[in-house]
Amino acid sequence: MNKQNKINLLGTVGMLMSAVMMVVMSSYAWMTASTSPVAEGVQVMVGGGNTIMLAADVVDENGVHHPDTFSADLNLSQLVDLSALSKLQPVSTADGLRWYIPEYYSSEDEAVQNHLAMIGATKPVSEFTEDDSLVYADSCIRSDSDDDADASGRYLYLDFWVVSPEKDYELHVSSSEEQGQGSFVIGWQDVSSDDAGMELVDAPVTTAESIRVGFLVNQNTAETSGYDGKYPVLRGMYQEPGQALEDFYYDLNSFTIYEPNGDAHSENEALDGKYVTTSPIGRRDGELGLLNISDRLCVQLSNLWDSSAQSEFAASVIEARNHGVEDTPEAMREYFYITRLQKQVSRYVNTGMFITDTDQLYHAGVERNGVVTADVSTLPRSGASNTRIIKLEKNVPQRIRMFIWMEGQDIDCTGSTGICQLAMNIELAGATVN
Repeated sequence: MNKQNKINLLGTVGMLMSAVMMVVMSSYAWMTASTSPVAEGVQVMVGGGNTIMLAADVVDENGVHHPDTFSADLNLSQLVDLSALSKLQPVSTADGLRWYIPEYYSSEDEAVQNHLAMIGATKPVSEFTEDDSLVYADSCIRSDSDDDADASGRYLYLDFWVVSPEKDYELHVSSSEEQGQGSFVIGWQDVSSDDAGMELVDAPVTTAESIRVGFLVNQNTAETSGYDGKYPVLRGMYQEPGQALEDFYYDLNSFTIYEPNGDAHSENEALDGKYVTTSPIGRRDGELGLLNISDRLCVQLSNLWDSSAQSEFAASVIEARNHGVEDTPEAMREYFYITRLQKQVSRYVNTGMFITDTDQLYHAGVERNGVVTADVSTLPRSGASNTRIIKLEKNVPQRIRMFIWMEGQDIDCTGSTGICQLAMNIELAGATVN
C-alpha cells in the first residue's frame, strides 16, 4: 500500500523524550459548569450555567460504573494522576477503539541486514501492534494499587459523567473571546539572557502541536445495579483494560477528536500558518489504512502567549533574586512557572479560534510532495467547534471517556524538541437543541 510510506511515527529514541516532562503540568484538574476557571492544568469546563451538571466516575465493589454526586463544580485534583502524562509516546487512532503502536526495525531484522531499512525506522503499518483492549493505555485516575506501576501508558484516558436536567443539550469543544478561558494546549516559553537582561521567548514545542484529546461516547444503556441516585437510566458502556473489544456493543458509538494548534508548525517555517491534514491509522471494512476523520474533528488554530506574560516575568525575576534564586535562565523559568504562577497560566494565553467547517477545511487542502496543506486565512472560524460531541438527553446521565495522546501521524510529531513542558485546558461548551 503506497500510503504506508507516508507514516509519520518516528523510530528514534529522541522522540520518546518529547513528553517526558509533561508531568510538570499543574496538579490541579477540574470539571466545572462555571464560566470561570477555578484551577489550572488538565481542566474540563462545561458552559451553560446550571444547565449542565457533572460527576466523577465511581466504580463500586462489583466493578459497576456509576456517577458520583452531580454538581456544577467537580474538583478532580485528588482523582487525576497527571504524572501519567509523562509516559505518553506516539500512537495513532481514528476511532478511540483501536490504537496502533509503531514497531521499529532492529539489527535482527532481515531488512536491516540486507540494507533495505535503517535501525530505528518504523516498519510498515501492517506490522504495527493493534491494541483494541486498552493494553497500552493508562488511566489518569489515581490508584493506590501497585498493579499500575508497570502500566504502559502510551496513551491516557479518564471517565466522567454529564447530565442535562432541564432540556436536551449538545456539547462542543470551545474556545473563548475572554482571555483566561477556553480550550488550549500550549508549550511553556523559554528564557533568553543577554546583557540587557532576561526575557521570555517562544520556543519550538512540537509536542503541543501533535497532542490530541478524544471524546469517546457510547450511548448504550448502562447497568444501574447498586446505583441509588435519582436517575433511572444511565448511558455509556466501555471496556476495561484487557477486555476484548468484541465483548462490547459499539453500534451507538462516536469519537470526536480535538486537534489544537492546527496551523502551528514551529519547526517547519514553510508550513507554519497552514493546516496540514493528518490521516490517522484505522480500519474501514476490515482494511487497515489511513482514514479521513473530517466528520469527527475539531480543529483549533494556534494558541499564543499574550504579551502581558513578559511584564509578569520581569516582576518574577526581581522577586526570585530577592529570594536568592540562582540567576540563570533555567532557574528563573522554573521559578516563574512553578513558584510565582503556580502553573496557572491561562490568563496569559490567547486561545485560538476553531475552523467552523472541517469538511471545507479538508476540501481546501492541496497535496504537494505527499503533504496535504490548506490555507486557513480565509476560512470561517468561530469560538466553538461545530462538531458535536454528544446530544444529551434530558435527565439521562451520559458517561464520556476522554483520551489524551500524541498522534504519531501528525507531521509535527517529531520529538526533536526533547524534554518540554505543556499547559492544557479543555472547555466543553453547550448549545441548546432546537
